[in-house]
Amino acid sequence: MGLENFINRYKNVPDLRQVISLEKEREFPEMSYAGYIAMRFAESGAEGLRETEKEISSKGPRYNINPSDRNKLAFNYSAVVVGTILEFMADAANTGLYDNPGYVGAHNTRIKESRYYYPLYCDPRDTQVIKNEYWEQLRRLADEDPTLSAIFTRDYHLMTDFIQWHIEQVGNPEYIRGTTLPVYYSVASRLLTS
Repeated sequence: MGLENFINRYKNVPDLRQVISLEKEREFPEMSYAGYIAMRFAESGAEGLRETEKEISSKGPRYNINPSDRNKLAFNYSAVVVGTILEFMADAANTGLYDNPGYVGAHNTRIKESRYYYPLYCDPRDTQVIKNEYWEQLRRLADEDPTLSAIFTRDYHLMTDFIQWHIEQVGNPEYIRGTTLPVYYSVASRLLTS
């Protein structure tokens, strides 16, 4: 289900870079490796979210969601958020622009029809130019940590105010750092730092 599929798909692949390279070039040749693997992670979270919501719905309209179901929802939704943020931060590192409308569109497509998570809204013209000093820091981060995982820890300030607001609205940044990010990193680091 969802993230398990992501992990299992890439876990024991000896030539991971070659497999990802072929997939990426066939489907999204213009996308960076970091953006591609982040997008796949977000899509796996969306798949897990849909499957979990379907399971919950099958238990009937009066079913009280138990802690296990809540945890599955939160874990998969946080993968949507983390993957989508990293997908757009990888692009921002290359362009110096942060595409809030693109982020919102990708997020909303991934959670479409969710009963538990709501769409985001922003001005359709809200593409933000990243200040030169932050863009330089973001490019340096991408060079030092191609997974961009450090953006959720030591370089949190490099995310736009909108993204920081979104993270704080939907959950606990510590949950993301302690639970979701390690799953992403386990695959992304094998691909992007080898």
